[in-house]
Amino acid sequence: MKRDLIKQIKEEIQAKWSPEQISIRLKEKGILISHETIYKMIWSGKQGVGILYKHLRHLSMKDSNCLKGIN
Repeated sequence: MKRDLIKQIKEEIQAKWSPEQISIRLKEKGILISHETIYKMIWSGKQGVGILYKHLRHLSMKDSNCLKGIN
């Protein structure tokens, strides 16, 4: 992925946009990327996106407990 596209996705995730919303918005601009690809990018932590999963609007119960320090 291009660096500017990654930056845009990162900013929108931090602004509490869902991967689905980002995918639709990019499609309107002529950029085709699936929400599944955005989720993979977030959860893998690859391509310099770091810990974006903390900015997702909905975390699973397991994930939210891990963030709170509960195992």
